[in-house]
Amino acid sequence: MKSFVGDVDATNRELSTEDLKEFFGIFLAYKRQVNEMNEQVIMIGNSLSEALEKEGITLSDLPDSTQE
Repeated sequence: MKSFVGDVDATNRELSTEDLKEFFGIFLAYKRQVNEMNEQVIMIGNSLSEALEKEGITLSDLPDSTQE
């Protein structure tokens, strides 16, 4: 996989169609990973919320730093 960061040649020329395809592929893979991590964070948050609810703890009972 090419690195576009720090590539002096890339700053002085237009990227080729192949470069753009590769870069877009890297972007899509990164986006997919971020989406998967977001789903995991939501699942963990829901699980924690359920566990707190079972203990009779609400979000308002928690310190302010946890209410983002």
